[in-house]
Amino acid sequence: DRIYILNEGKVLSTGTLSELTSPYQNQVFYLPCAEKDTRKLLEKVADSPDVIDAIPRGNGVKAVFKKELSKQDIKEKFNILDIRPLAPVLEDAFIATLKKANEHTAGHESFGTIDLKDLTIVKPDPSEILISVEDLVKKFGNFTAVDQTSFHVSRGEIFGLLGPNGAGKTTTFKMLCGLIPATSGKISVAGYNLRTARAEARKNIGYVAQFFSLYPTFTVKENLTFFGGAYGLDGSFLDSRVNEIAEQFELSSMMNVDSNKLNEGFKKRLSMAAALIHDPEILFLDEPTSSIDPLARRAFWKTINKLADIGKTIIITTHFMEEAEYCTKMAIQAAGRMLALGSPAEIKKIAGLNNTDSMDEAFLRIVENDRKGSKS
Repeated sequence: DRIYILNEGKVLSTGTLSELTSPYQNQVFYLPCAEKDTRKLLEKVADSPDVIDAIPRGNGVKAVFKKELSKQDIKEKFNILDIRPLAPVLEDAFIATLKKANEHTAGHESFGTIDLKDLTIVKPDPSEILISVEDLVKKFGNFTAVDQTSFHVSRGEIFGLLGPNGAGKTTTFKMLCGLIPATSGKISVAGYNLRTARAEARKNIGYVAQFFSLYPTFTVKENLTFFGGAYGLDGSFLDSRVNEIAEQFELSSMMNVDSNKLNEGFKKRLSMAAALIHDPEILFLDEPTSSIDPLARRAFWKTINKLADIGKTIIITTHFMEEAEYCTKMAIQAAGRMLALGSPAEIKKIAGLNNTDSMDEAFLRIVENDRKGSKS
């Protein structure tokens, strides 16, 4: 009945859903992208001084403007032929309220300022397959957790694994990382067969767990040094990489701080730094934004997009359907089976929806249609 928006112990705004969202009527629009990759348009819109918030939506961008602008002004500003008005939702009001109050907590915007210059830069190439999965099966006794799953992921892609609890996405994720073996099928990661060359494949992989999984009693420097060594770095090169990655993730001033004393934003940065210290080609992210708020999630995704732009391949699991819009391709699984595979726009088309519709609705339709089909 009544919603309170709080930050740092203060009530910033309160009201009904309608009262909180009504100030943003005529300020929310869908901006379609003529090109297949929406990342450049997203960056341009997000950096505009007229925009409060910008997130991907299908083959375009959903933007919340600071004030009412004419459709013609928006078209000319972003060189777009057609735009569509959208009804504001609670998250639009939430983001706008926090930004207007200018009370960002530590870690929110820091991801957006990270400098990735010391990582290897390779042009994203859709024809270069870094991960190939063919007829993947995983059984635990008589239970089939993953059933005949196939897909491939190219260099520079952001690939999402989505599904309800028990869908098989976590099991698939662990097999791709080389953490558990497949029952049958083929998995190739960075050119290595995981059945015969698991150790070699892991050298090309970085991993960020859902919850903070580094050593809490180690300092920031000790954690980076340990994980750099675990990935095969040593000597002066390891020392230089520790310093470089700490500087990139703005951790240099915290090198002697115990990791358990960091807030969630800095813990997430440290986890990312440890995963990238050996400059891997592929980054696995397991529910990476589950413990951070919408502002921090947006800043986090700026870094993910930058990593994809320099040719890193990202595999991610997420429960946030709207942030799945950042993926260039995704797979929806349920009961161990692949239900849909494609870009956000293609997934919505499979669900019988439009680009402006939410990924939540597309996900629900696909899963519910499968359940109805299974019952019949």
